Amino acid sequence: MGSRLTSSPAATAGFSADQARSRHAEVAELIGRLEMPTRDRSRRDFAIVCDLLRLGLAKEDIWPLVSASSKFESAGRPYFDLTITNAERRILLDGTTASQSLVPT
Repeated sequence: MGSRLTSSPAATAGFSADQARSRHAEVAELIGRLEMPTRDRSRRDFAIVCDLLRLGLAKEDIWPLVSASSKFESAGRPYFDLTITNAERRILLDGTTASQSLVPT
């Protein structure tokens, strides 16, 4: 997981060093959840992508973070593209923010 967790400068632009570290920790925690057992990987993957988008990460920032995990690894880029498109729609429709996470803790 460590080498995949590199944020683009745009993902932390305008943040103090402490804020950037905090955001990096939030992203790492979300990515770590992709390795947890679940009955419904698609639902979990979708929720995590929603939360990553809410944190301000762009589509192309998210792909390298998730590409080696869960169904993103086995189903590849087409699965990711479908998942992120649906997540973007959900966020626009719901108007949810990062504090309204869909991922159970």
